[in-house]
Amino acid sequence: MKSKVYNKPFLYLSIIVAVFIVLILLDQVFGFHYEPVEYKLAETEEDHSPTIEHDKDTTSEFSSFQHEAVDDEKIELAEKGEHSDAANAPVEKETKPDATSNNSTPKDYFASLIKSYKQNTLSKLEKNKARTDIVIRYYHHEPDGNSAYALGNLGYYIHEREVSPEYLNYQSNAIFYGDSVSLTDLQIVSYTLLEEGLPIKIIKPSKFHDSWKAHSIEIGTDTTALNKPTVTFSQIQALTL
Repeated sequence: MKSKVYNKPFLYLSIIVAVFIVLILLDQVFGFHYEPVEYKLAETEEDHSPTIEHDKDTTSEFSSFQHEAVDDEKIELAEKGEHSDAANAPVEKETKPDATSNNSTPKDYFASLIKSYKQNTLSKLEKNKARTDIVIRYYHHEPDGNSAYALGNLGYYIHEREVSPEYLNYQSNAIFYGDSVSLTDLQIVSYTLLEEGLPIKIIKPSKFHDSWKAHSIEIGTDTTALNKPTVTFSQIQALTL
């Protein structure tokens, strides 16, 4: 009888360990983690037209503001759509540039768009603070250099994510966005990355675009798009949501 009593703690410990193992396996199978999803190069013939897609069934990929970083709690709030008081405050209607003006070039359009953004959004941030209503989830690849960090100068908080070693040498070429991302933010981010030399080839909704990634813009690599042409400033200007 004593041996059975002595074995009970061991039995309980074994049950607890087994439960943890099951949870870890579920996490790996169903993706309850932040591991970026990368794509292997498609074996089928590629479509060589620039790709700016809006399908809702896609899978995601995957000196900042140089000031105080947004803590993890604020990141989670932004990704869940639970904003700070500043983010929930009434937003004045932005004066957007006329995309249809006959005399307007893409460069003129984006110069005006960024000027308006700085006046309507960036100027209202607290000093040395980044935005908390949107998160840039960035999978940094070595060939990118510091290109994507130019977004920090526009008040975006960059939440850098780990990249699997086998994909480190692929340059970032894709943007994935959530349902709550504004057209202005999507255009400014896309334009800035292109201007900084990143060959953006894919712009499309992310996986979980309508749930916990609704307030996120992801920057990463889609290796199925390696042979596709880079999008143009005119195509970014013509983006719609």
